[in-house]
Amino acid sequence: MNGDFGRPAPSIWRDTFLPAAGFASGAARGEPPSTFSLTDDEQQMRDRAWRYIMPAHEKSYFYRVLGELARTHVLPKEAVVPDPAIYKRAIGADTRSPVSRYRRLTDDIDADRALIPPFAAVTARVEAADDIRRGAMRHLSVQGYERENAELRLAENLGLAIWVCELIAQRIEAYDVALNGLIVEVPHKIAIESERALTRLKDEAGRFCASRWRLLELRRHDADRGPRPRRGVGEPIVTKG
Repeated sequence: MNGDFGRPAPSIWRDTFLPAAGFASGAARGEPPSTFSLTDDEQQMRDRAWRYIMPAHEKSYFYRVLGELARTHVLPKEAVVPDPAIYKRAIGADTRSPVSRYRRLTDDIDADRALIPPFAAVTARVEAADDIRRGAMRHLSVQGYERENAELRLAENLGLAIWVCELIAQRIEAYDVALNGLIVEVPHKIAIESERALTRLKDEAGRFCASRWRLLELRRHDADRGPRPRRGVGEPIVTKG
């Protein structure tokens, strides 16, 4: 049974054991996850990212396991780098008609593209809240446990957006490989539909991810500048403009 956004239904294994193991594994690698509670938008962002963390084809069982382990920090994110040819082999194994293979490819591409705008929207809300969090950390006396976990959550949120961009890029590569292979193996005029769908996906991903990479560079620049002075009397934490 599936839950929201196509995720598996809640279970002790997925929601208790793996996160606990992930906290220990992440801490051992020097990448401990924040222990702060997730905001509603942060939770939705993680739920929507699940689509891209999992492999494009449901029968890529090995990479589904890797994705789940990376999502919960048991393994580093770098563990999820699938062979781009796996998707082509998967759609070839479960369909007989060349046309149905092209249609499956086009449907998967369109589904990925359709989910980028809602992911971008919730990511923007998380980033706006992080700006408030960042302002509070600059101007208020936030130290120790609270500062450490706030910094970890800021890094996690931006890191998740960047990771999704990397995963989408991996999917685009896999779709490219599949389309090129199909054109060579079973040429058909329907290939033009898949090619157009792939172009739309690249455009949609490009719009979202370009701003995320710019934000990452901005945050690195801010980090290099060092801490700012405490807030003066009457100075607002949240500024407009």
